[in-house]
Amino acid sequence: MKFDKRQTNIAKGVALLLLLWHHLFYKHTSYFSLFDSAWLIDGIPVESCIAAYGKVCVAIFLFLSGYGMFKSGQSLQRRTLAAGKTLHVSDHVRYVKNHLIRLMADYWLIYLIFVPLGICFGVYFWEVYQENFGNGVLDFFALSFYFRTPSMNPSWWYMSIILAFYLLFPLLKKWADVLPELMLAVALGIMLWPEQWRHTEEFEKVSGYIEWLPPLLLGMLMARCNGFERIARRYPHWWQGALFAVPAVALTAYQRFMTSQDVRFDALFALAIILLCYLFLSHIPVLSSGLAWLGGYSGTVYMLHTFVFLLYGKEWVYSLRFPPLIFTVVLAVCLLLAVGIKYFKKLLRIDKLIAKITCQ
Repeated sequence: MKFDKRQTNIAKGVALLLLLWHHLFYKHTSYFSLFDSAWLIDGIPVESCIAAYGKVCVAIFLFLSGYGMFKSGQSLQRRTLAAGKTLHVSDHVRYVKNHLIRLMADYWLIYLIFVPLGICFGVYFWEVYQENFGNGVLDFFALSFYFRTPSMNPSWWYMSIILAFYLLFPLLKKWADVLPELMLAVALGIMLWPEQWRHTEEFEKVSGYIEWLPPLLLGMLMARCNGFERIARRYPHWWQGALFAVPAVALTAYQRFMTSQDVRFDALFALAIILLCYLFLSHIPVLSSGLAWLGGYSGTVYMLHTFVFLLYGKEWVYSLRFPPLIFTVVLAVCLLLAVGIKYFKKLLRIDKLIAKITCQ
């Protein structure tokens, strides 16, 4: 069973659910009074305890991005060789440019819709940007996290991360092709980096990028060795996959608990969850189709969900009080908006314009 786009979307669907639950109920004392908890664990709502594990959604998205970018790079290389040509620097530049255009087109559309809309909810972008035009420009180009400047949406820090990794991809692809063992060693080294070294001034300056490299690198390495397909051949039946993946998820979840919810090992946690989706959940017809559909909208929902539950609709969202209801309503609203934006893009023929710009 090939690990294809459908399999990727199933995993993205699970990551999207984890993302929403994590942001709605994460372990922060200021949130505890916003909803009625089923029960408390040492004074902490059980929903918040579960939400702490939802942070792994970042590693899942990065892992899948690394996997997808490497496969796309392989495809580009095969097409070039089949045409009797060799890859040049210009080919790599064009590859990165096309991916950035597609990513930023979606981001800019969300920005142009939701940022001006903040005026209706008392969220004024001029105030958020501290009356600094440069801060607004950096946010518009998704660079706020890099320069540590204000952003209209706190969830957009991920955009700065993925932009940097896109730009570095040609070098990372070459690295994975030539020295995959060294790449694996670096990924593991970052995860095992001593705690006392993580609090140095030098590490803090680049920690936002370094700590999220392992899932990207492991995703690329899994793509290089066709790791998912190899594992699937070893566990061809759904029950075999479940017997392999469920303990893997439990083990990595326990490890996360033992490290006080530290994200440094989330690359392994993400791999275990993706394997569970691939080897088990994908065999359940209705569930897998639903998750794949959700995954197709994961990027759009990620970019806009914070506007819905926090920036513009916090009062009405948490007035529902019951966590499963809050989660369901926010998910439904975000998906309706995502579907609407998809048809809005179709109406404006944005995808056709992007295809022309990227020469596809």
